[in-house]
Amino acid sequence: MQEILSSSNLKDKPIHNSIRLNESMICYKSPVPLILLGDHTHYNDGIIISSAFNKHTTVKVSKRDDCQVNIKTKWDNEEYFHPVEYRDFAELKYPIRNLASIINLLIENEYPLRGFNCEVSSDIPDCLGNGIYAAFQIPLLKSINELFELNISNEKIIELSRQAELKIIGKISNIAHHFTAMFSKLNHFTKLDLRTKEIEFRKADEPIQLMVMETGKRIKIEEICKERIEECVVGVKGLRLYIWGIRNLRDVKPDFLQKHVHMIPNRVYKRCLFNVTERERVANALDALKANDINSFGKIMFESHAALRDEYEISTEELDYIVKESSNIDDVIGSKILSCTPIYTAINILKKDFNPANIDLIKQNYFNKFGKELNIFELEGSSGVEDY
Repeated sequence: MQEILSSSNLKDKPIHNSIRLNESMICYKSPVPLILLGDHTHYNDGIIISSAFNKHTTVKVSKRDDCQVNIKTKWDNEEYFHPVEYRDFAELKYPIRNLASIINLLIENEYPLRGFNCEVSSDIPDCLGNGIYAAFQIPLLKSINELFELNISNEKIIELSRQAELKIIGKISNIAHHFTAMFSKLNHFTKLDLRTKEIEFRKADEPIQLMVMETGKRIKIEEICKERIEECVVGVKGLRLYIWGIRNLRDVKPDFLQKHVHMIPNRVYKRCLFNVTERERVANALDALKANDINSFGKIMFESHAALRDEYEISTEELDYIVKESSNIDDVIGSKILSCTPIYTAINILKKDFNPANIDLIKQNYFNKFGKELNIFELEGSSGVEDY
């Protein structure tokens, strides 16, 4: 292994004197990636439709003369020292935890690191879910790669970023977030086949506009998602008794699943049903995009929400109400739950010249019914990671 400068007696600790980034500063920023269709199929080699939006994480790095990383986070105005050495990060919090996981992987892969300053800022709301990790890790790796001339390809950066995330949140990590953060094109939908790793882009006729509606109701999303993953594994094991060669639910067709509905528990059947029918919805949505039929794409978003509600059982009364209200407004093309976020959140794709009063109406009706305010974020499409 190449020599790595390290120090065993350094601990994470607050720093009171800011360390200025020097003239060798390198800066990248990444948009937040969001999954629009294909949720929860990624652990079954699914096909994902995603896009990137104009909330960003910006990472600035510069070299130091020692073996330490000084990381400053703009949103909490705190600074920490972290030695460039392999270490446990279980007790650390984002983004320090993710930084430590990245450093561990780079050391494991024998990339020669030295100390560096790292300044991180972000305007990505927590409600946008796991994509926040890719939006930090991709520009971090791009910056370190350039700073130390490591010659890591973009594809390898995606792989390292996903590996780092897997060590933190496990199988709910979706590599589509990392591909989208890296390669997304402005006002394009990204199609990623997770079995073949093929990526395609479908241009939108009009600029993509997204309205995020956050309820403020927090959930333990990792526990719920891990349970769904386990249920799908149980389903695959049961179905393998009746057909040889099933790797995962990507290999199961709806008619075969229906034929064996009585062979697996009903709860497991519903999880499997969502996966195999979501794959069909994604295929139909891709056909709609190819035909420049955004209205049909939006209709499929509504259908996907219904399946996530009835078959995957991860929705709530509040989210169902938002989606139903949205379906009655002509300005809303499609609406559904945003999966894998710690705060129950819905997303709406809007027409170009939508009337803000219609969104205000949803917000007011929601308050009248639940006595709580909806937090609203208006997003536009974005290209992938770029130097800044």
